[in-house]
Amino acid sequence: MTGKSKIMIRILLIFICAMVVLALGFLFRQVVIPQTLLADSPKQVAQVEAVAKRIRERHENAGPISGESIYRYCYITFKFPDGSEKEFYIGMSSSGDTGVQSDSTAVYNSIREGDMGVLTYKATKNFADFISFEPN
Repeated sequence: MTGKSKIMIRILLIFICAMVVLALGFLFRQVVIPQTLLADSPKQVAQVEAVAKRIRERHENAGPISGESIYRYCYITFKFPDGSEKEFYIGMSSSGDTGVQSDSTAVYNSIREGDMGVLTYKATKNFADFISFEPN
């Protein structure tokens, strides 16, 4: 191996390590920190209106044997009595599901825009965690 190829291999290894560190940092920021902060938060209850629903899809190719999987992340925005709005992550489903609705998909499908009801959730300044919604 020449000196130039050894340098290229080292640069590639450094790049891979940097990408792993960035990915772990992103995961920690998106999952671990919010769950830690929310664990100590008290449950809150509010009379709200469901004002918007959205689904974000992520396509993942698992290879020639498994094919493509589609992951659907469900969100609902609720409007509070003070006029503020907050979007809540309801749950996820995937194209590999058995056809039986997951609890989160059933909840998402049961709530319609314009529904009024009681929202139970936990929240900090920057994070919110959906617990339940009981329509009026």
